[in-house]
Amino acid sequence: MVTSSPGNHAQRRAIRQTWGNDTSIPGIRTLFAVGTTDKATTQRGLDHESQAHQDIIQGNFIDSYRNLNLKTVMCLKWASEFCPGAKFFMKADDDTFVNIFTLLRDLRGLGSNKTERFVMGWIYNTGGKPNRTPGNKWYLSRQDYPRDTFPKYPCGFTYVLSNDITGLLYQVSLTLKYLFLEDVFLGLCLEKLGGVTFAHDERFKLWMEFPSCRSDKVLAAHWFKKEFSMLAAWRRVTSC
Repeated sequence: MVTSSPGNHAQRRAIRQTWGNDTSIPGIRTLFAVGTTDKATTQRGLDHESQAHQDIIQGNFIDSYRNLNLKTVMCLKWASEFCPGAKFFMKADDDTFVNIFTLLRDLRGLGSNKTERFVMGWIYNTGGKPNRTPGNKWYLSRQDYPRDTFPKYPCGFTYVLSNDITGLLYQVSLTLKYLFLEDVFLGLCLEKLGGVTFAHDERFKLWMEFPSCRSDKVLAAHWFKKEFSMLAAWRRVTSC
């Protein structure tokens, strides 16, 4: 499930043409999660796109940075209700490139003990501290977040969960105080759920890094902001 903004038509088109092309890559289903927009032209374009591709889920909340958490919670609920037969759930931002062939190979090679209560990605261990500087984009007051450190959590640009916990995490999310930092909030949900295995993998790259078809050094990379860069990365992994 790819979190996207309503106006990001080009990013969604690039993913459909590359790693999210579920008509040519067996075993996956790619969907895009968006919020609402107050721009009528943007909504009309989104409606047309949704009619054409049947792959967009739109939640009833304003699409904004501080509502990213609502989008992720919507994805967890949707996956648990409509994809109960899936083994894994992957959340990715629409500026993320996924080396889907290598990722699928690695997931299929996991032992049975790693296909339950499992989260994989770039994992931040406990010790991260909230920003207490007013006016900062990531500012958290003591009232918003009284703790001095964050729990363990996967970086939000992309991560993989075993699908047995998507519904459980959704239920847990309803019991916690809202926090706009969606990956930290997921960490709080995972902490409260308990019994989850974290698999940190440095092949989840925080910045743009082009994979090679002959290498498994990159499973996913962030900051592919332009359509041409997504297509170029895809050419590299499919060139052999």
